[in-house]
Amino acid sequence: MANVRDIVVIGAGHNGLVAAALLARAGRKPLVLEARPFIGGRAVTEEIAPGFRCSALLHAAGPLLPKIVRDLALERHGFAWLHSEARLFAPSPDGTSLCLYDDVAPTVAHLESLSQRDAARYPASRTICGTFCGSGDAFVDWRRVTPTA
Repeated sequence: MANVRDIVVIGAGHNGLVAAALLARAGRKPLVLEARPFIGGRAVTEEIAPGFRCSALLHAAGPLLPKIVRDLALERHGFAWLHSEARLFAPSPDGTSLCLYDDVAPTVAHLESLSQRDAARYPASRTICGTFCGSGDAFVDWRRVTPTA
């Protein structure tokens, strides 16, 4: 009876794995079921174009909360926070790219190479979006989590 499970977690994506780990820590015996041949869900790295690999959709899943990192002692297992000034990078097949940064000034400087008109309007658009979203800086801070929080 050593393999008896008392709770089932459906899906071995990052949320399911965190839930199973926290349940196990609380004394439960979770069974994690996954339909795909690998675990990780949105957190997996996949080839998005020949020779280009990245996290498939994790950016759309929201931030990794510092509390989860602490609770699961992820740093002890090799996790490290990486900070990038760029919040979004979108390359184009023609060799151009769009890059949005934490700070307005480098974003405007980058946009100037693509469109003077868009570069001039970018600061105001960020403020307007921030007003709608209840944040002063919607493009950058709406999912921003400080690792030391």
